[in-house]
Amino acid sequence: MHVGAAAATRAGSAVTFRVDYCQPPNPNPTHLGCYRSELALQRDVQDTLIDWQAGVGSSERWFGFSNRLVSFSFDGSAPGTPSGPAPPTPLNGPSFQLHGGGGRPALKGGHPNINLQVDSTGCADSNRSCPRWTLGVSSKIGGSSNYSNRCSEGYESCWVLGPALQAGKFDGWNDWVLQWRGSPNQNGYLKMWRNGKVVLPMVTNIKTTYDDVVPPYLKFGVYRGGWKGAGRPVNATSTSISYGALRVGDEKSSFAEVSTAQAVKS
Repeated sequence: MHVGAAAATRAGSAVTFRVDYCQPPNPNPTHLGCYRSELALQRDVQDTLIDWQAGVGSSERWFGFSNRLVSFSFDGSAPGTPSGPAPPTPLNGPSFQLHGGGGRPALKGGHPNINLQVDSTGCADSNRSCPRWTLGVSSKIGGSSNYSNRCSEGYESCWVLGPALQAGKFDGWNDWVLQWRGSPNQNGYLKMWRNGKVVLPMVTNIKTTYDDVVPPYLKFGVYRGGWKGAGRPVNATSTSISYGALRVGDEKSSFAEVSTAQAVKS
């Protein structure tokens, strides 16, 4: 993790998360390795960010943040076969998460409740316009039997928010705003903006969290799940994402209050 000038047309500072692939260490050759660089709100203070009532959920929250794909690449491929090379492994890794708090032990191994990531499932290495931002939502362990392949993992709900490519490049700044209410029942909702435009219209009557005794906690950074464990061949060995700002608002907040967009330089 490095703090420096935001660069790339953005004023101020930014924090850059970088992960370089490495093999799992001995004496545990099948355990972990280098695959993530993240910050997470400490679990003992997470209820200061999101209010919570077991069985009910939270009141409305607003999240505004800016990010930039500093170095973007497809992951490596599995070994090919006589009939041809294997397809590239997707670059799937979260940029922003609300992760289940795990107050109930049975919920500790599930998907994040909210997961914004770049997904390149099914993209040819040469098709640079294929990778897209997606938002996955999960409220139960085990994914969904109605999984529609819009995302690479079995989230109960998932939406494509647009291409990762901007103006022919991957490294443009994104200013995201998420309006969200956490609920383990059917009265949750969410809406998403990217660079001032609605990329996910308001979705209502949806479960957006696990039925937990503690609230979700905030995580952001870079994560390459395909690098976890041993024996995973890669071509890309480093990934970096920068964050220029993060703002959080409660039920009295608004888009204007949490937006991280900056005035366009003349």
